[in-house]
Amino acid sequence: MLKSLCLLNGTSGDEGAVAEFIINEIKDYCQYYVDNLGSVVAFKKGAKVPKNRVMLCAHTDEVGFIITDITDDGYLKFAAVGGIDSKVCLD
Repeated sequence: MLKSLCLLNGTSGDEGAVAEFIINEIKDYCQYYVDNLGSVVAFKKGAKVPKNRVMLCAHTDEVGFIITDITDDGYLKFAAVGGIDSKVCLD
């Protein structure tokens, strides 16, 4: 399941495939809804009222790049999509 999830396109601003995958996996096991920003919010009720509760929270998006131009020499120019630190990119 993790491999399938990781292979989905979830670039920032286009996380719909990831949300759909998650919904298909959880829909038979809990209550859920999708908020106005596209976040999947799920709730699984236990058999008893617990003293403590557990919350799991994660991003469904991933950082990426978008091609912004192809030069006459065939080079690609690109820009970051999401929170990519330019220090980790090759010049």
